[in-house]
Amino acid sequence: MPKVMHVAKARQRYETKPVIDPETGEQKVVTTTRSTRKGKEVTRRLSEPDLDRPLPPRTCDFDGNEIAIGTAFKYIAIKRQFGGTARYRHEGCPNWNPWEYSDALWARIAQIQAQDIDVSEILNEEDAQGVADGLVEMITMLAEEKREAAQNMEDGFGHSTAQSEEIADQADQLDSWANEFSSIAFPEPPSTEETCTDCGGSGQQVVDGVEMLCPACEDDRIEREPTDDEMAEWRDEVQNEIASLLENSPL
Repeated sequence: MPKVMHVAKARQRYETKPVIDPETGEQKVVTTTRSTRKGKEVTRRLSEPDLDRPLPPRTCDFDGNEIAIGTAFKYIAIKRQFGGTARYRHEGCPNWNPWEYSDALWARIAQIQAQDIDVSEILNEEDAQGVADGLVEMITMLAEEKREAAQNMEDGFGHSTAQSEEIADQADQLDSWANEFSSIAFPEPPSTEETCTDCGGSGQQVVDGVEMLCPACEDDRIEREPTDDEMAEWRDEVQNEIASLLENSPL
């Protein structure tokens, strides 16, 4: 992770302008203490803040609000293959997640593993599978990206390479991971049937000496609503099943 740098107070920033040498009318050039490998001096052109051209405040990439002058903030410098960039946040905002500064496979998997497994509203196994299917979609999309990247690499070289084969293998492993979520054997929800207490499960009652079918039940059973505790326990089991698979990423 890039090092998080903290700044106590945001200051006003300005665009820069060249420092003009009054004798030559050109931008001043100074010699630095560095030199090239061949011993040649390294020079630098001088610039200074242009107080007539203030820059707008930086924007927090978490809440989208401006980082006002005088307030504390933090930032990270993200290196890219060519150049780099920086991201800023108010001091009180959360730090960056891995997938917010890296496109690496491990960061993308971390993003999937950080998904909220919301089972608070599920009522049956179909609902439970619906929660898992959201993760299936994310994993499958990542697998497709990897497979496309491998194909593009092969198309560029005109043949497969060790790297393209490695990426294609990653795609296959991701597909296998997605398939595990598609075939979870969820525990059955709490039973909504119980033995009829009126007839003791016999399905018969004797009324005025006459044996008759129990009017309170059907086939010796009666329907009931699961208790809140029973549903909570079942939902915890479902969540644990999904969380266990999430933890066991193949990559």
